[in-house]
Amino acid sequence: MRVLKKHEINPQPSKRDIFTGNVSAQMVVDSSMAKQFQLNLVKFSAGGRTTWHTHTFEQGLISIEGKGIVATEAEEQVVEP
Repeated sequence: MRVLKKHEINPQPSKRDIFTGNVSAQMVVDSSMAKQFQLNLVKFSAGGRTTWHTHTFEQGLISIEGKGIVATEAEEQVVEP
C-alpha cells in the first residue's frame, strides 16, 4: 500500500517529446511497486498538450482541475473535474 500526502505531490517539468507547452509530471506508482499498474500525475499549464500517440496498455484519465479535451480517433470529449 502507498499513501501519498498532498505535500508529497511535486510534479517536475517534463521534457518528453510527446508534450508541447508547460507540462509537469510525477510517477506515483511504477513497475517497482506494481507489476501490472502504473500511475502518473501529469499537470498541463494553459496551452500544454500531448501530441497524438498510442499506448500498449489501457489508460484512465482523471481530471482534477481546469478544463481540457481528451480524444481518440473516433471521438473527442471536453473534461472538467
